[in-house]
Amino acid sequence: MKLNELIEQYGDHEIKDLGAVKAMLERPKTKTVHDLKVGDKYWVLYSHGGVNEIVFKGDTYDKNFIKCGYSFLTEEAAIKQRKHDEIHEELKRLAGGYEFVFGEINPFISSIARDHWSDPAVIVTKGIYHKNANEIYFESEEAAQKAIEEIGEERLLRDYFNVLEEEE
Repeated sequence: MKLNELIEQYGDHEIKDLGAVKAMLERPKTKTVHDLKVGDKYWVLYSHGGVNEIVFKGDTYDKNFIKCGYSFLTEEAAIKQRKHDEIHEELKRLAGGYEFVFGEINPFISSIARDHWSDPAVIVTKGIYHKNANEIYFESEEAAQKAIEEIGEERLLRDYFNVLEEEE
């Protein structure tokens, strides 16, 4: 039951033990970092890879973390993003600075599910006339395949494409 419903129903009653009432109250869970209120705890991912819990104050510091996408409701989500970002940088290094060339074959790494979203796999796909904003392109299919082998298909599926669950 929400507090406003309780007030509507019992608004004219006296509270004998305010402490007991306060002890029963539970703040609704925040759904996104954009809904944080002063005093809420959240997690930040620092540029050096560190992950820390901080208290939201609603200041420029907090707002910049949120605006730049470095704030998370859980430590797990921050660590998951860090793993994704690490692989993204590895892919950029392995691509050697190759840039998309319109009208030519531009290989990139993608994931598919072979059977109704099960049995995922990593594949090399080709872009010719459509450049995806966050895609990392390679000079050749062989270079992309070498990147898959170096990083590992399981790691790509789990930490980059987020289609495999973390093993316990």
